[in-house]
Amino acid sequence: MTFKSIKNAKVNQQVIQQIKDSIYQGKLKKGDRLPTVSELHEAWGVSKSSIREAFSALELIGVLRTRTSEGTFITSDGNSTSFLEPLFLMLALEENISKELLEFRMLLECDCIRLAVDKILPCELDEMKKYIEIQGESKENEKSRIEADKMFHYAIAKASGNKVMYQALTLISDTIDLQIKDANSKLALDLNNILKFTHQQDEEIYNAIKDKDYNKAIKALRVYINYFDELINQVKMNIKNE
Repeated sequence: MTFKSIKNAKVNQQVIQQIKDSIYQGKLKKGDRLPTVSELHEAWGVSKSSIREAFSALELIGVLRTRTSEGTFITSDGNSTSFLEPLFLMLALEENISKELLEFRMLLECDCIRLAVDKILPCELDEMKKYIEIQGESKENEKSRIEADKMFHYAIAKASGNKVMYQALTLISDTIDLQIKDANSKLALDLNNILKFTHQQDEEIYNAIKDKDYNKAIKALRVYINYFDELINQVKMNIKNE
């Protein structure tokens, strides 16, 4: 494939832009091998260090992958969340963003449920049920119960069949989880009661999805999200009163 010559002062950014443009235009696809650094150096007339910097930046966000002795390829990892991570890292740095994150999660998971209800497979219901059972059986293992709750919601997103929604949910959940841990450390919350609540709500969501009752599933999800909104608000009030 051919690239335009690069003359801009911000050379590495121009290299990145050329590769991105080629992907958007369909000239580069998953699994395609890029020319070597030396070949691009000759074609573009730019320093090898600028090309390596551009490759490193694109590899960091999951666009490229370098394989030793093979070359640099457009990544074929369809499950990578790297391309969304910079956005959620920036959001995590914003103050008072927790409510907006929870609102976004509500919208996102509502759509995941809507899609999942229409095409849920028995094996996907079995996976959800497995995580419900883990929450009920692992009463002495808080870590397993927390993980099972998270995996239950990921299973819903996966059942939607939309990879971008699945990836976004995993990242936003990680961001919210950190805020819940912060709430727990500052308020000395009764984690066992929280886990009982999440188990109960997850079970209601599961039963509604199994019955293809979208409205009932959304109602249970809203109770779930609002509960965590209240926990985070308690932390804010405590900090304000200190």
